[in-house]
Amino acid sequence: MSEPRIVYLCSSFAPYWVQIFDTLNDRLGSNFTVITQSFHSGTHARLAQGMGKFQRKIIMGGRISLSDRESEGGRGTPFGINIAPALPWTLFRLRPRVVITNNFGLWTLAAIAMGYSTVVFWEGTFHTERTVKNWRRRIRQWIVKRAGAFVVNGTAAREYLHKGLGVDDASIFIGGLCSDPPPSEFRRHAGRTKNQNDPINFLFVGRLIKGKGVDHLLNAAALLNKMVPSPGRFTITVVGDGSESSELARLAKNLGIAEQVHFVGELHPNGVWQHYAEGDVFVLPTLQDNWPLVVLEAMSMGLPILLSRHAGSVPDLISENGNGHSFDPYEYDTLASLMKTYIDNPNLTTSQGARSLEIVELHNPTRTSNVFMSAVDFACSGKTKSINSQ
Repeated sequence: MSEPRIVYLCSSFAPYWVQIFDTLNDRLGSNFTVITQSFHSGTHARLAQGMGKFQRKIIMGGRISLSDRESEGGRGTPFGINIAPALPWTLFRLRPRVVITNNFGLWTLAAIAMGYSTVVFWEGTFHTERTVKNWRRRIRQWIVKRAGAFVVNGTAAREYLHKGLGVDDASIFIGGLCSDPPPSEFRRHAGRTKNQNDPINFLFVGRLIKGKGVDHLLNAAALLNKMVPSPGRFTITVVGDGSESSELARLAKNLGIAEQVHFVGELHPNGVWQHYAEGDVFVLPTLQDNWPLVVLEAMSMGLPILLSRHAGSVPDLISENGNGHSFDPYEYDTLASLMKTYIDNPNLTTSQGARSLEIVELHNPTRTSNVFMSAVDFACSGKTKSINSQ
């Protein structure tokens, strides 16, 4: 039996989508096409348009931004409208059996209104969606009643759909985004050791904006500096750039930890992987994130993870005391104490890093493509498959 013709509506995609689309292309061949729009505001999104071997249709379009999470200090959810007048005609010409869409946007509404069986990829959690207005919620409930299936990254997103919007749990499939694998020259396997007096390098990778909570990490580091018996026992490496970069540098100086905190700015991907290779513990004190891929990247490099409880991936990626810990970024003393455990017991970086490698093996393009195809099968026939419980 031939595979169904599938169109993926992805108005903007970053390089991490390419490996997933290529894996679906390997399975579906000419029966798989991605529709995206010509306008992308981000550099990585523009680069991704020309990457990969999958078929794509690039149509004229743009985005009207109505809400910006950065300007709201990590409390709001990004919201905008992707406008592409040619979308309905392009869909009609491709004649898909199933349409996969991202989130509850205008493109999803168009696919459902045109009568296509629709699978919705969704990332949000109760925490990230806590400021959503009632009118947006009503639109989501309208879509929920008409969509055929849903794909989510993890259990927190599934809980939002099931308990928050009333989606039938059987129609929700876990296993969405995965990160790019480390380049072979940077890949590090479990088994490395740290000597008792070696300094621990705590690593942050991400945008330097309010919502990422780097100021909380610095405040915790100032407490940690008073807890360790001698100077030079730890460093903090901050990789990334953003609107808060100057303010964070001033904060580190005011807290008396400027010599221990290294701001390296935005780097080429190979430079980022180099810092993963040189790091000992990855810390993400985010105030709001759905499924931060930097965590998966750090895990794939064998790093223990200290992850804020405000990240939607905590239930799926953090094994408490196994590969790291979750924490409340507003509790500086707790984060400082967690960081101190690695200074006092440096071999935890080996054992917990090995556990990270075990957990992250589940998150790969093959499994992700299988999850999407299970959702497609469900949307077509209403019959779920075993991948949903794996």
